[in-house]
Amino acid sequence: MKGFSPIGCVLLLLTSVAMADQPAPPPDAPTSQPAVTDEQRAFVARTLRQLDPANMNADAAAADLVAGGKVMLPAMREAADQPDKLVGDDELKSDTYRSRTGGMVQIAGDRSIRVQMITRVRIAALNKAIVRLDWGFEPAEVIEKWAADQKDNAGRPCKVIGRTWRVEEPALEALFPDRLFCANLVPMYPVARMVPPGPLKDHNIFILDRKGQVRHETDVEGLKAFFRENLPAIRQPGKDDANAKAAVRAWLALGEVLVSDGMFQFSLDETSLQVQTDRPGEEAARITAADGRAQAEGGGNQGFVSVELKFDAAGRLADAVQQARLRAGIRPICQATKLLDPDPIVRKMAEQDLLLMGSAARDYIFEQRTKATPELQAAIDAVWGRILQREAEWGR
Repeated sequence: MKGFSPIGCVLLLLTSVAMADQPAPPPDAPTSQPAVTDEQRAFVARTLRQLDPANMNADAAAADLVAGGKVMLPAMREAADQPDKLVGDDELKSDTYRSRTGGMVQIAGDRSIRVQMITRVRIAALNKAIVRLDWGFEPAEVIEKWAADQKDNAGRPCKVIGRTWRVEEPALEALFPDRLFCANLVPMYPVARMVPPGPLKDHNIFILDRKGQVRHETDVEGLKAFFRENLPAIRQPGKDDANAKAAVRAWLALGEVLVSDGMFQFSLDETSLQVQTDRPGEEAARITAADGRAQAEGGGNQGFVSVELKFDAAGRLADAVQQARLRAGIRPICQATKLLDPDPIVRKMAEQDLLLMGSAARDYIFEQRTKATPELQAAIDAVWGRILQREAEWGR
């Protein structure tokens, strides 16, 4: 599980860990998948081909997919369900790609690395487009409109600062199929932005229903209240253990947002998922608690965020205790602006820092790119390509 990776799994109404009292799908939900035509497949493939290691703007590609309309949804879902077919052999004949700024990005090494890079960004574009068409709205736009209707302590309309993204975690989608979860962290690097006192904070979680209604949480107590009100009871014959662990996964995916400065990336420690019962060792024992931990990784980051969920006799959430012990690693200062510095040592240090920070520095890198000269943009594109290559090699 990656808390801040912009790339994730396609939104599905999963049922593998669904609870007995889980809400039914909306009445207008399609009962069968319409046939996909060759023309629709060609449209999706043609749109996705604009994404390659030198051109990784999934948002732009998603917008082009959305422009095709709902009629393209079956083809998009089909493509997302077959990730091994998203990259053609003809796209891999060369290991060098030209960005739209004219810079050249070379992806050395095994071709499988390029396949992973391209597949991941194309899946991200499909994800975004499917959500927009399936739910009937763009989550970020709904959140911005909601914020504008709120007032800060000075009576002014609120404004969302920084990037808002969807938290993608299969357990969230399974447990809360009628909700979308989005996160927003106010940028802290290279210069911290100040949020006017009011409802919006440095760490924001937005929970949207299918009508576009927004619920806003900014701390553990608020998250706890949402889970108490909406988490299905874990008690289900033969599935109590899996359901309790799914609840921990779902919590951590959101809990990470509340403790991050935007530069932490987390990975669930699978061995940490544990359940406690009222009669240890007995088959009919009732689960009373479940806990798990997500480890900070990359960029010199250290530490973890953990949670213990406690359940009542009916299997409902009674309490949640979250802890975080984190030590920050390298953070953005001015590295992206030093990639063309006259001093080769400065250039090398800037590049090394960016590579170590990896995709966690995405927002900082992209922000600096918008201010850069064409020459510096090309240098930034080259480093970004290397970041994605390294993370593909490491399986992030």
